[in-house]
Amino acid sequence: MRNGVVIAVLFVACNNREAPRRDWSTVALDDTIESSAHNVNFTLTLPKGWQRDVNEPVRKGWRPDVEDPTLAPSVTVGAVQQPPPDLDTFIKGLVFAGGQPIVAKKIASADDLVVVRHTADHATVTVDYMTHKGDAYLYCSAFQIQSSNPKATMEWLERLCRSLTIK
Repeated sequence: MRNGVVIAVLFVACNNREAPRRDWSTVALDDTIESSAHNVNFTLTLPKGWQRDVNEPVRKGWRPDVEDPTLAPSVTVGAVQQPPPDLDTFIKGLVFAGGQPIVAKKIASADDLVVVRHTADHATVTVDYMTHKGDAYLYCSAFQIQSSNPKATMEWLERLCRSLTIK
């Protein structure tokens, strides 16, 4: 009995990284980080504990610190050198891994562009967002595969990307 308890305690102590979730939509966006892309300073609100996985001069990326990030969401923020003239051009320039996308939402305003897409089977959900301040343009691209709640995940990823603020 005592050996079983020791093994359980060691397992928990050695395995302190969070197991992958299939539904991240209920996780709070409660950690505002500061960074920059191509000398454009910005803030972005992520869940606590996410780690940077892309750190290039023109783009930065984060994902949760989990054992297997394959099914976990991911977010990338980058500088836009030549912003698209309109929403349709923005959509045509987007890359989508996972088959032909279905555009679930597309919004254009004076300050930003939003495109929410998914595969026909909802196996991949993606949000692409572009915002600007003056002549500085940044994009946010967030996605997740195999979410157990695709609709809520798309809304959550959109909130995450819309938290992008140029300083």
